[in-house]
Amino acid sequence: MNIFRSIFKASRDVKKLVGTDNLGNKYFEIVSESIKAKPKRSMESSQEHVDYQAGTVPVEWEAWVRGNRRDPPTAEEIEKRERQTLIVKKRAVEVERKDKELQQREYDEGLVAGPSPGTQATGHASVPTYGTEQGSDKPLSTGNEFEPAAWEPPSKPK
Repeated sequence: MNIFRSIFKASRDVKKLVGTDNLGNKYFEIVSESIKAKPKRSMESSQEHVDYQAGTVPVEWEAWVRGNRRDPPTAEEIEKRERQTLIVKKRAVEVERKDKELQQREYDEGLVAGPSPGTQATGHASVPTYGTEQGSDKPLSTGNEFEPAAWEPPSKPK
């Protein structure tokens, strides 16, 4: 009996197109006529699932789909936010450029010690390096001599 009820209920749901964004994504509101519940909101992407990248959905539309805002966003609202984002990015580039100039000036004047020539900055940390490290192709252990609980810490000299 539940199968018939779910089929009957699904037939009374109304899927209404609310809007699209500049990327071609479509946004829908699904209103159930049988239940006085909050309408469900969904999005159909213009891209394939494998091509999707985070941040491709405008923030305003994402907030609407999640129910964090009542009304769908307008094109003017999205354009305004995109302009503000560009301004912030330009300012960040300018601040970083000025900071590097100030840092270089302080290095040149001797106010701040510059990075040492043996420091290689990669990843999240700087590590002193002294030439190239040459490893051995010979394995340290074959694993055949492992004995559980055979290791004992070295004794301290008296």
